[in-house]
Amino acid sequence: MELLRRPPRYADLLLEWLCREELHEEIQGDLHQYYARLLREQDRWSGIKYWYHTFQFLRPYALKPIVKNSNFTSMMRLNFLVAYRNIMNHKFYAFINILGLALGLAVCMLIGTYIKHELSYDRHWENSDRLFRAVGELKFEDNYLELSATPAPMAASFEKDFPRILKAARFRDIGSRLVQVGDRFYQEPQMSYADPEVLELFNLELLDGSFDDALSDPAGAIIAASSAKRLFGSADPIGQRFEHAGTPYSVKAVYADLPDATHFHYTMMLSMESFNDPGRTVWLSNNYRTYFLLDTPEDYEAVSASFKDVYQRYFGPQIEAIAGASWDQFMASGSFVNYYLQPVEDIHLHSDLQYEIEANGNFQYILIFGAAGLFVLIIAAINFMNISTARSSTRAKEVGIKKVVGSPKSQLVYQFISESLLNSLLALVIAIGLFYLGLPTLNDLTNKTIVDPLFGELNLFPTVLIATVVVGLLAGVYPAFFLAGFAPLKVLK
Repeated sequence: MELLRRPPRYADLLLEWLCREELHEEIQGDLHQYYARLLREQDRWSGIKYWYHTFQFLRPYALKPIVKNSNFTSMMRLNFLVAYRNIMNHKFYAFINILGLALGLAVCMLIGTYIKHELSYDRHWENSDRLFRAVGELKFEDNYLELSATPAPMAASFEKDFPRILKAARFRDIGSRLVQVGDRFYQEPQMSYADPEVLELFNLELLDGSFDDALSDPAGAIIAASSAKRLFGSADPIGQRFEHAGTPYSVKAVYADLPDATHFHYTMMLSMESFNDPGRTVWLSNNYRTYFLLDTPEDYEAVSASFKDVYQRYFGPQIEAIAGASWDQFMASGSFVNYYLQPVEDIHLHSDLQYEIEANGNFQYILIFGAAGLFVLIIAAINFMNISTARSSTRAKEVGIKKVVGSPKSQLVYQFISESLLNSLLALVIAIGLFYLGLPTLNDLTNKTIVDPLFGELNLFPTVLIATVVVGLLAGVYPAFFLAGFAPLKVLK
């Protein structure tokens, strides 16, 4: 019975953990007296009220410090205070130094945003490391072609022939075409026919409707959110009907607009079953984008090499029927066909084939811009360091007096590095403001729609923060040792 009259145990433990030692005994005594009074009054809410008043006593003045006071923390706090006062006493110098570093950081952040965005292409797909595009290298007499497209029957045939290919899917581009909704016509920017397997290889973000049977239905279509709004306004797009080239379709699903960092941006995908292609069994016609999902990413070169085992079986009869030459004669003439797999993640920066879906980037530009950004950052850091060193004469007496009163060299070094870190962090704050002012211009120049690269999908802020601290440390090391090395007798004399 006595145990039931004790105050809540965990409330006391919380108080002991958070409350200052010199106040804990007094506060806990008051709480216990209060709890005893509640018990005498037979208050049914005594436990809840005890918890409530425990939290009431945990005011800021009664809490333990989060970081225990120590010589190191006291010294760092003092160093940052001195650095702040030094900035306020020399505002013009601080403005020039901090603004110069801020401009360098802002330029590097803009360049870094462009580079990170270019390197992020097609990495948002769920199985991007196992996703590959089939491309071709063909020679027919004097015609040499490097194609980003493949024959229509390749997807189904190669999926059956090569066990390491788990799934195959195709697109058939039709570009920008007119679609009819009711009695009105709209220009759809980028259309394609698509196999149902496309929805298994590319994890599109479903916004409305269902992907189930959306592309296996000959009259089915899926559209991007921007197209749904343009074609149907505020009406529910699911089930809405439209026509393309005289064929009626029904909207089965709406997906989110594809991100910038994607090598294709189809705004409307129509069921491949509705496409009446007379060349769907022809191996010598290359009109389809074929993608394969492999069981492991390391297999793609071996799978590509094994393609040659089936060329004669598929291409030989058609070459003989069209050209009147056997496969051996075709090869002996110097002509050849060769298809290989290209990692989807490499398409944007490492592919420059004929008939690409969209214009790709260039990895050489990444190297050039990266070198330029690094050069700008180094120049900004050197300028930051030079200005700090050039002001050494104004800090000489300060250093001399501190050494005379017993300040060791290491403490002076910590002080000047702390000043450098504070200046670099202030420069970072200004640089972030300049960066967001310059971001719309970067989008205009690169034709991108990058929204929040620091804290959004690209998440550049941790990298920027680490780079700023490193620059602050490196830029402050030389001035710190240079200033801390002054001889006090010579300075004071």
